Amino acid sequence: MANDISTMSQMFNAQKGLLMIASIVDDTSKEIAERAKKNIEGNHSVDTGALHDSVKSEWKGSRTGKFEITVSANALSENGQAYGRFLEYGTGIYNEWGNGRQTPWKYKDRHGKWHTTQGMTHRPFVRPAIEETLSDYLPSHMQAAADFTPDGWRTT
Repeated sequence: MANDISTMSQMFNAQKGLLMIASIVDDTSKEIAERAKKNIEGNHSVDTGALHDSVKSEWKGSRTGKFEITVSANALSENGQAYGRFLEYGTGIYNEWGNGRQTPWKYKDRHGKWHTTQGMTHRPFVRPAIEETLSDYLPSHMQAAADFTPDGWRTT
């Protein structure tokens, strides 16, 4: 009987630990999204606010303990083109991957004025948010998880 109670207690504590980790992952995904929004503001990339307002984060977990965070910025331009990736990685000759258009092109702005460009340098907002969160936000929250054992909270 004592072994059954001990096993049940460990299972309960393990569930509490998984819930705590899930809470940390949820908080982390929200923190990344908030920092991405601040980066958009800091990059002077706010025109209509559509990109800023479109930043969302979600996470999912599996029974194996694997968690996945997805951050998206799905604002659409006036012609229906999602443009967050263009800010994140640049366009034309400035594209970070080197596979942008290599010849100049013309476009008309929303005021009807024509411009010629070779592209736009990147103004990343998601990747820095991830890096910042992983380096200074997540470690302090993971310490709480490290203090949790199958028998409950570790006390020192």
